[in-house]
Amino acid sequence: MTLTNSAILALVLLAISPLSYTESALDSSLSSTSSSVNKITIASIDWCPYICVGEDKPGVLTEYVKKIFAGTSHTLIFTPMPWARAIQETQAGRYQALLAPAKEEAPGLVFPSRPLGYQVMCLFTRSEDSWKYEGLESLKGRRIVYGYGAYPASLEGAQKFAILYPMPYSKSFVRRGVKMILKQRADTLLFTVYSTQYYLNSVGLTDRIRNAGCVQRQAVYLAFTPNEAAQETRQTLIALLDEKIETLEKDNTFENLLLDYGLKPH
Repeated sequence: MTLTNSAILALVLLAISPLSYTESALDSSLSSTSSSVNKITIASIDWCPYICVGEDKPGVLTEYVKKIFAGTSHTLIFTPMPWARAIQETQAGRYQALLAPAKEEAPGLVFPSRPLGYQVMCLFTRSEDSWKYEGLESLKGRRIVYGYGAYPASLEGAQKFAILYPMPYSKSFVRRGVKMILKQRADTLLFTVYSTQYYLNSVGLTDRIRNAGCVQRQAVYLAFTPNEAAQETRQTLIALLDEKIETLEKDNTFENLLLDYGLKPH
């Protein structure tokens, strides 16, 4: 039997069509799976200028983490929530990582060797107040506002000398704390230096509030869930993180990002 050219073409198309469809479907499936595997879910809080939610700029540490994973196949998904919940959700494995705890804040998580940067806890007062921090006993009689969960270990025992006013942490914490100081309902605000300075810069109060001394400097990290199911992925991500941070540190990336946000590295 002799086949026409059109018949031969039809048979060829019939033979290859199922294979072509299967490869296409497989490619699509692999792409979808790869996309899912390469998503990194990160729990965080609203902690400007480190992590800024709803602002023009995303924050120093958010930008830093994006630089770490730039050029890789990973997609970063940041989800802001209250700090205690962020720690619990990462601990339970519902998020792969937490931005940006000190080791003392989340001891159950898995930390890489290299930190992203540092948080410095300082004491702020009214500019006309000549008091300065010179150790625990210098806190005698001071009325100190601080955030729940953000009390430095270096000030343990200060309750013997000072009057402590804990407040829930929220996006408005610094604003409320500064207002209490200016209205003299308290005389000292205890918080991270960059967050406080960033707020003072933004509202033009740098001449009304001054830094009276710093009490603690802590490294902060992108920390990972201890969940056993995430072990292989976690090890890969930590190796990548440590390698990229070593390179970024040589360029003073953290310090340069602080300068971009109008902050002098402390």
